[in-house]
Amino acid sequence: MSDGTRWRVEVNAQIHTPLISEGGGEDIARRFGLSGTLSRSIGQGGVLEGGPGEIGVILGPSGSGKSVLLSEVASALPGAIRLRTISPKTTKHPAEWVGTKRVSDALKLLSMCGLADAAALLTPAGRLSEGEKFRLCLARAIGESSRRGTVLLIDEFASTLDAVTAAILARRLRRIVSRSPWVYVVL
Repeated sequence: MSDGTRWRVEVNAQIHTPLISEGGGEDIARRFGLSGTLSRSIGQGGVLEGGPGEIGVILGPSGSGKSVLLSEVASALPGAIRLRTISPKTTKHPAEWVGTKRVSDALKLLSMCGLADAAALLTPAGRLSEGEKFRLCLARAIGESSRRGTVLLIDEFASTLDAVTAAILARRLRRIVSRSPWVYVVL
């Protein structure tokens, strides 16, 4: 449910560990500037909420229910955007695939996500590396969410990126979100 500025969702999924846990999860949260800000568990029938310019990070070990929780949130929030995958058969180039009407807008989005080099721009999207495909999907989703002013849901953030690229992308995303009217939920 959303009142136009904040959203609140009751979920039936359950996370079996705290939202921010010790170890690797803390590192991801720290990249977004969220270290230590959340430390509660979500039980059956729990509530998630957010507002403009906020990032929520849900952490837990593999198989703990994070993706199920994300699906619950997506189905409960009309217009929520999830990252799309790229078919290996896609022949469109990144500037075409990102989904903007103007090339300058596409290049700006691609640059924000670290895909401004000539090799990435000239390679068909389906032939990019997995990390480049993730960044291309993120650029497209950021563009979509900025036009629709909604919640962007990102599952497996940075799982295909090296640590340095993930840290840079997290900082960029944090800057974008701090100036935006939409919310990001990152898993």
